[in-house]
Amino acid sequence: MIYDVAIIGGGVAGLSALMYAGRLELHSVLIAKEMGGTLTLTRDIENYPGFKHIIAKDLTKKLLEHARDYNVEIRQDTVLKIEPNRDMFYIETKKDMIRARAVILATGTERRKLKVPGSSTFENRGIHYCALCDGPLYKGKKVGVIGGSDSAVSEALLLAQYAEKVYIIYRGEMLRPEPINAKRLKQFENIEVILNTNVIEVIGGKRLKKVILDREHNGSSELELDALFVAIGGYPLSELGRHLGVELNEKGEIIIDRDGKTSIRGVFAAGDVVDSSFKQAITAAAEGVRAAYSAYEYITRERVFTCDDPQYLKPIEISAQEVMNKIKSRYKTLVLDVREKEEWIKERIPGSIHIPITELKNNRELLDDAEEIIVYSKDINCPASTIAAKKLIEMGYCNIYDYKGSFADWKSSSFQTEQTEMRDTG
Repeated sequence: MIYDVAIIGGGVAGLSALMYAGRLELHSVLIAKEMGGTLTLTRDIENYPGFKHIIAKDLTKKLLEHARDYNVEIRQDTVLKIEPNRDMFYIETKKDMIRARAVILATGTERRKLKVPGSSTFENRGIHYCALCDGPLYKGKKVGVIGGSDSAVSEALLLAQYAEKVYIIYRGEMLRPEPINAKRLKQFENIEVILNTNVIEVIGGKRLKKVILDREHNGSSELELDALFVAIGGYPLSELGRHLGVELNEKGEIIIDRDGKTSIRGVFAAGDVVDSSFKQAITAAAEGVRAAYSAYEYITRERVFTCDDPQYLKPIEISAQEVMNKIKSRYKTLVLDVREKEEWIKERIPGSIHIPITELKNNRELLDDAEEIIVYSKDINCPASTIAAKKLIEMGYCNIYDYKGSFADWKSSSFQTEQTEMRDTG
């Protein structure tokens, strides 16, 4: 089975892309280890247009339900690598090999880990990366949050509802929350902010007991904590894109234009993995929709072909009227005459090129430029067109049409012919 588009990633960008691809009637599949992406690490969302307040998991559910209103497929799997092959992408997963004409990378980001002595020892034993997931474990306890962004402040606000005391530890001179969260921060007496300070070591026994600071706080560089939540940003999960050869910036983010196109034809990207400066659920949704529409334009307007589609693995017989329709289309259609050269010079289908079957391999530059190739010969009983068509497929070309009606049938259909000498490539 060949999909029109494969979407990698189950976050807001991926789900939005899937919904819109389905709406555009693209044969689409979304592949993700789990649904929701980094949105699953959040609880309350208040900046998504149309919802004054919505729980993150409920938004994910609504996005998923909307996508499933259309004829789309969702696979819970992990993509290992993506390999291009002509106008096709081979997507290797842990469970399967999937083929698609276009790819949308919506792989998101992963939270940065704390890298100080003792940090790896106490992961999930006091060091955590999701207040929503692990905050309830520390009811009545003392916890810390590392970071100064809006995400870090949001984590602290959530933890303050459980913990006895919450410390925000930030290396900078001031926190950078959204204004509404800055106001909320002042409402919690059990939150204390420690600025211009780094955690340089984590100490404990079976579980975390305290952290060491690089400067004293209240007369001591040691701060007793039951848990430490790390909110120091993330890094883009762009390795699949890197392997494909898409252009990345210095941060490792995938560079896209305003239409979601990457530097590789047929590859699009959206969400936190791209080089957008402002990353929110709503911007990810918009980028996902934009990428889906760009994939639609790529497939339907640029006429993407593939030699792996069974219907294109053998010459397709067409009629005189179908030949005429293809000549009039906007696609690069090469009409190939394999009759004797003298016959071609005397009279031929308009715009046709004469190439003897023995010279096909010497005209690859001309053949490579065509999106579809029509071959015709003298009459319906002449096997030359079929021989040439099969030869072209053996050479790796697809979208080969064998005009069985041939030139005699073209004339009997009263279609126009040419009689002046044209370019000879044979």
